[in-house]
Amino acid sequence: MNAKTLRLRITAGLSGCAVAMALAGTAAAQPVKTVRVWHTETNPASQKAVAEIVKRFEATRPGVKIEAEALSWNDLEGKIMAALAAGSPPELSHGQPVTCAALLSQKLLLPIDDVVNAIGESNIWEHYKKLCFADGKWYGLVHASGTSLMIYRKDLAKKLGIEPPKTWDDFVKIAEGMGCHAVRVTKSSELAGALKHGLSHDGTSLIEVMVDSAVPVLYAQS
Repeated sequence: MNAKTLRLRITAGLSGCAVAMALAGTAAAQPVKTVRVWHTETNPASQKAVAEIVKRFEATRPGVKIEAEALSWNDLEGKIMAALAAGSPPELSHGQPVTCAALLSQKLLLPIDDVVNAIGESNIWEHYKKLCFADGKWYGLVHASGTSLMIYRKDLAKKLGIEPPKTWDDFVKIAEGMGCHAVRVTKSSELAGALKHGLSHDGTSLIEVMVDSAVPVLYAQS
């Protein structure tokens, strides 16, 4: 076998939600299968736990060698894109749900239905089943999740007669009411102009990106 299909399984966060994504690539066949794993568990205690998991996994699979590498979130996304450009993505990596959506739009992902079947769909929390799932196939799995919070100055809101936002449109109106320049991006073609305007704007800017349609431009490959 001269070539094989690589699967990059990326885990991520919904604001922390983790998804696993499978990416297509090629690599030369080897007697022992080496699986590269990129994760964001940079804490020493977490790295020790990952090493123990790797040790147990390899013990049950003599023909597999795991190469685990801890990366900060600041470095991870850039390294993923560089690996894709070079045609050598890792088999497993952490990542963000937005990464999954963007790469899926570029048809860079492979389905991982076999993994879901092995785990059992009933063991996956219902709210996570929509992440990285398209056309009846799984392209990602949740690894971890967290909650993002929005805070605001109650004194300023009261002074301006602003009620707490209930929708994103309300949020934009509040931002504008507090002197922020707000722009909503719904198409990938609009993002560059919005970013340019935001950087040149004298003051605070809010750029709301509608992920499903506009985010692929963030990961466009030349």
